[in-house]
Amino acid sequence: MKKLIIIDVGTHEAQEFKALFHLRVWDYLYNWLRHLNRIRRAGGEACSLSTFTSMLSDAAWLRTQRNSVYYILVEPNRRLCSLPVYAKADMFANIALASESKTFALRKLYFSNSGKLGQGSSLFIEKPNVVLSDFDWVLSIDPEHFFTELMEQLADHGNINLVLRLNNEGAETEVIEAAHKVFGEKLIGILGSLSDVEKVKGPVAMRKLKSFIDDRNISFLPFHSDFATWPKALAFIRDAVSSV
Repeated sequence: MKKLIIIDVGTHEAQEFKALFHLRVWDYLYNWLRHLNRIRRAGGEACSLSTFTSMLSDAAWLRTQRNSVYYILVEPNRRLCSLPVYAKADMFANIALASESKTFALRKLYFSNSGKLGQGSSLFIEKPNVVLSDFDWVLSIDPEHFFTELMEQLADHGNINLVLRLNNEGAETEVIEAAHKVFGEKLIGILGSLSDVEKVKGPVAMRKLKSFIDDRNISFLPFHSDFATWPKALAFIRDAVSSV
């Protein structure tokens, strides 16, 4: 029986999905050592041995509970779809999620300076690293419609909660607001990065989004490719699965 839905929007190489369910002990150790080396060179707070071992415990437990989680990957860049990790998700949608006046629309996905497989591609010309002459046409779905369909079709999974994992390059606000409108208090957490909201829509939009999250008592934790964000995120997902 499913206890938790995780909708991961803007997955790129699905490194967070792998961090939750599909890495080996040696993979975690490799990432931890890279993290410690980066901290040694650049400064910052290092992940301690006790935190690392606690994270390993959380990761091992989560692997035993994989069938309790319905994991959805949402990624607009079709060039990434052949990566083997995408076949391990419960559902994969090769779409963008952004506010549309209709149910869906064709939009330009602008690639970043790092290329067609790199991070940072965006629907928004305001994103500072995109190249406007380099894009693919993608199908963009209005997030409220997308979440309504999921709620209707996944209702037979029982009394489940929702966690969003976001890094969708500026469209985070509409995705979060739509998810809360459809799922209400079942939206218990948001993981990922919200920094692109300010880059694309400005500081006022960022403050409004943070107030929206805080006013509804939705937990937010950073969770992205930086190993430093992994321990708390894995602990949060463990608690989310355990509490249902």
